[in-house]
Amino acid sequence: MSSPVEACRRALDDREVTEGICTWTDTNYSENMEVHPRPRSTDVCGELNPTIGSVVNLTKETRLFYAFGKCRDENLQAEVAPGVEFNEFENPVSSWR
Repeated sequence: MSSPVEACRRALDDREVTEGICTWTDTNYSENMEVHPRPRSTDVCGELNPTIGSVVNLTKETRLFYAFGKCRDENLQAEVAPGVEFNEFENPVSSWR
């Protein structure tokens, strides 16, 4: 069985995308992986539907993940560094940048 980082890298490669994040609805990287190519900037807020419980960041920037929508600072759940897998959100995450 491959690690979440390896699975995400393969999924990005299959789509011929260099950078992006992979998300899972479950907290143990086991259900419904989705691939999100890197947005043009870290200021772009992306909505996540359904909400996510785990993520792998394969971009060159730290990515921010928020409960609820609209990437509001008061709803920040985690800052995930490049190359890192994360599954310790306090609340379901529904937006990122």
